[in-house]
Amino acid sequence: MTLLLRAWSSEDVALVREASRDSYVRRMLGLRSGCGERAAGNWIRRTDACSQVIEVDGQGVGEVDLTPDAYGYSAQLSYWVLARFRGRGLAERAARLACGQADGMYLTAYVSARNLASIRVLERLGFQRGRRVADYAGYPGVRDTDSYFRLPLEKPQELL
Repeated sequence: MTLLLRAWSSEDVALVREASRDSYVRRMLGLRSGCGERAAGNWIRRTDACSQVIEVDGQGVGEVDLTPDAYGYSAQLSYWVLARFRGRGLAERAARLACGQADGMYLTAYVSARNLASIRVLERLGFQRGRRVADYAGYPGVRDTDSYFRLPLEKPQELL
């Protein structure tokens, strides 16, 4: 099984449309349930270079995003995988590849305490639980999002 990360393209509309039918991913991406081709295309056009498609054997199965801060000292990791591809270790493999592009950076991630699979992914990547976040991304309801962090594997020279 070949997994790679690549840039989004207009060919990924079906991936976004399928993601919009998954309530967890849809909320994370800000999509409406069962969005159409136009909405999916607009979503793809709004992505930036930090966001990459997780591709397995030529098929898009999810997204990984590693967004650096303005100074390049830290970055926030996020990822999702379509429901029918979960449980195969793809999120961990993709996140590991993305983290490999963050040499010397302090990494953060935010995850619901109910998302045990994602917590395990982060822990296997060397992340540690930080603290409970009072109001993450304005999601209504239970406040159960925790911050996770991973210290740089190497300290950038300018910080020494």
